[in-house]
Amino acid sequence: MEEIFSKVKRKAQKLTESIDQSLIHLKKSIDRMEKSEAKENLDQKANKSLSYFTERVKKDINIIEIPEDMTYEKLSTLLKEIKKLFELITDISRKTIPKFQRDFQVEIKDLHYYTRKLGQKGGILDKFLREKYKKIREAENLINKLPKLFALKNNIENAKNSINEIGNEKEDVAKQLESLKNELLKFEDHAIFKKQSDLYNDLFHLKIDINDNLKFKKALKKLRVEVERGNIKLRNISIDDIKDFFKDPIVNLCKDSKDLRKLSILLVQLRIALESNELKLKTTKKESTIEHINQILSGNELKENIEKYKHLQEEISNLEKEINDTGLSKKISQLKEKIASASLKKDHLENDFKKKNDDYLSYLKKLKEEREKFSKMVEGITNERIKIAITFSF
Repeated sequence: MEEIFSKVKRKAQKLTESIDQSLIHLKKSIDRMEKSEAKENLDQKANKSLSYFTERVKKDINIIEIPEDMTYEKLSTLLKEIKKLFELITDISRKTIPKFQRDFQVEIKDLHYYTRKLGQKGGILDKFLREKYKKIREAENLINKLPKLFALKNNIENAKNSINEIGNEKEDVAKQLESLKNELLKFEDHAIFKKQSDLYNDLFHLKIDINDNLKFKKALKKLRVEVERGNIKLRNISIDDIKDFFKDPIVNLCKDSKDLRKLSILLVQLRIALESNELKLKTTKKESTIEHINQILSGNELKENIEKYKHLQEEISNLEKEINDTGLSKKISQLKEKIASASLKKDHLENDFKKKNDDYLSYLKKLKEEREKFSKMVEGITNERIKIAITFSF
């Protein structure tokens, strides 16, 4: 690029050097105004206007910097600063020069001369930029796009490296999770846990059998209502006993005596209420309930099942104590915690992997678009079609 536009830039440098000389002359002209003997003829107000004028103009002249690098942007900035200086001089001249103009005719002409010269050179620079610097401006815009391409390249490399790192970590966590699950299966396949499972299964089915032997519950609910209303009086048993029964019938029966004395008293009271038709059940339901009560009172099935239930609970309790004493329960608990932690980590890694992969694909697409734009801009400047090869370090 530098070789292609070196001639134009040398011309620009000569223009800026000429502008720099004009600025120096303009500043010297201001200095002459400040040192002029004509100041002695001015009154206080005119002197104040003169000082204000020279200080403001010198300040704006000093702000202007001549660029060393002849880029379009820096030359445009120089041109803007020159125009700004002209606007200042024009504006401030109207307000101040009339106050000291009579005594500073020569100095003012000198100032106008160098101001006009600077204006002419600014105009030349303006025209030069519009006519000669179009291609340079395009080339500079092109160069300014390079950091974006490099940034996209770096983003792609970083995203790809992150994908590889997360992928490797995800694979390690998956292996760890599989190992933990297999270890847990071995523990859960232990004979003691098989026995525990069988006991719980027996307890479950026994609970169903016991509940099947409590077909009097509908009638008992009606008895509770009538007792609460005061329509029926109970003997040797309270309404609280009925309420406790309904909270958890099997637990309540397990707390009863071995011969289920409290239940027997309750059932006798219930049978009396049914036979006297105090509960107003349908005949078929009343008769079947009475028959069921008689079976319980005369038989041992419910008592035996309750004893079995208590025995199973005791076995389960002893077995769980054994499991705790051997440390198996703690080990299983620890394994489950590790599995939960590893599963959570695996989910997070999968989300991170997806996000990084989406970023990677997005950066690739953007780089392809920017590279195509860059190639077209180069072709517009050099009239040559080029292909840009970008090498990644992964």
